[in-house]
Amino acid sequence: MRVRACKTVDLDFEVDININDVLAECVELFDTADGEYWRQAVSALDLTTRVLGCMSDEAIASIPEYVKKVIRERLMAQAARYD
Repeated sequence: MRVRACKTVDLDFEVDININDVLAECVELFDTADGEYWRQAVSALDLTTRVLGCMSDEAIASIPEYVKKVIRERLMAQAARYD
């Protein structure tokens, strides 16, 4: 959307965003963020860790145990790389 105004204008609008589109964008940032573009990866990583932090304990408890096991294994493997 493009808006040009000579005065202060208040705009109210809604945007319908699919979470899969957001996640696909994060994957794209990771895929293209090598070498000097590491900041893109850090941006996507920041978003990802914030999403993890926003999940309620109830939501996490509802995840099947076998899925939580895979998530824990992936997180532990990646955490070791950041030491």
